[in-house]
Amino acid sequence: GEAVALGVVGGAQVADRVGGDGVAAAEMLAGRPDIDPYRIGVYGVSQGAWLAPIVAARRPATACIVVVSGSGISPAQQMDYTAERALRDAGFGDAAVSRALALRGRVNDYYRSRLPRTTVQDELKAARREPWYSRAYLGDDDLVEDVTQDKWYYEMDYDPLDIWKEVTQPTLFIFPDDDRWVPVATSMAAYRSATATRVTSGAIRPSHSPRV
Repeated sequence: GEAVALGVVGGAQVADRVGGDGVAAAEMLAGRPDIDPYRIGVYGVSQGAWLAPIVAARRPATACIVVVSGSGISPAQQMDYTAERALRDAGFGDAAVSRALALRGRVNDYYRSRLPRTTVQDELKAARREPWYSRAYLGDDDLVEDVTQDKWYYEMDYDPLDIWKEVTQPTLFIFPDDDRWVPVATSMAAYRSATATRVTSGAIRPSHSPRV
């Protein structure tokens, strides 16, 4: 699975639901006479790499896991990395990056009910004139009034490491040498801390979805 949101209806509940879909698909394959039910693994790319271990944990018969370009940090942290990367690639310096990330933090704090909507919305409108704004993944300046109706509310602080406590299958982690969407070194270190599985980084072309 690739780019499957974890919070369309409700955070961990959605992860469980989509993970359940993956389990159902594996069981369907296992019922086919031309497929060895003990040689079915799961393969996840990008956000799909968050869902692959959920399927494996819910289906112990899963033979193995392949994780490709899986972020080892929360969606909020990942998008901060992506925004900073986009800004620096466009030639913006420390001052612009600092302002953009600070504003992203303000938006996230609104979603966490720490700041009032009008305050953050006014800050977004003021910053919209800045040359870095369009590259900071801030969206428009009309914040949703009911954050519980926005999937970002549910997915932004999702911890992709916690599920690995329940995973026992052998796992291959594949990362490109460089990824504008995922902090490779940080994610590899995070997965090393969360699992006894060896994390590897091959000589793969710099792409978020490398073909193997």
